[in-house]
Amino acid sequence: MNVLITAGGTTEYIDKVRGITNFATGRLGLLVADKFIENNHKVTLIYAGKHSPLAANTEKFTKFFRITTTNDLKSTLKKCLESTKYDCVIHSMAVSDYTPCSQRVRKIASNSNQLNLRLKRLPKLIRRIKKIQPDTLLVGFKLLSGKIRSEQRLVAAANRQMKAAKSDFVLANFLEDIDEHTHKAILINEAGIVARCQNKAEIARVIYENCYFRGYGEHSGV
Repeated sequence: MNVLITAGGTTEYIDKVRGITNFATGRLGLLVADKFIENNHKVTLIYAGKHSPLAANTEKFTKFFRITTTNDLKSTLKKCLESTKYDCVIHSMAVSDYTPCSQRVRKIASNSNQLNLRLKRLPKLIRRIKKIQPDTLLVGFKLLSGKIRSEQRLVAAANRQMKAAKSDFVLANFLEDIDEHTHKAILINEAGIVARCQNKAEIARVIYENCYFRGYGEHSGV
């Protein structure tokens, strides 16, 4: 299989030295990438984030792109999808939802007691993937947070993303169910819950197995 994976988290610049970002580490995306690579599949990785532990050995990837902003991701995704046919796209990157309405050319002075920052909404880039490559197998990710942590809520959110982005699978979980050793999540497709996972290693394995079967195995008699 030829696989495209996004991992990490984007940053939106406020000025030349400051930015709005998230705490995505990219570790899960790297584990998924490693699972495909160790099974002799080709992996293109698009990697972002100030908090992302960049893999030391980038030569193991067929192609590797380091990006920062959502606009970087937009152009890199477009370039990859228009130039290469992918059997599967796994979009695990935490992409910024908002960006400053205008970026300051110079560093903002630090002597003000208050600073007002206007933000504008960014497009959902996952929804563009199937428009460029309708036949690719698409895996999306949905992270929720809050006191009400029900499986029903996760399934509903995953279904909304599947409909909007035409995803084939969605990995859904609550922020409160992630810590250093645990990463509880459910994998969902159009038929419902495919698997329940307890940690990142299980998630990587489940995503690989389901993508392999749907994207390759079922067409080869496996």
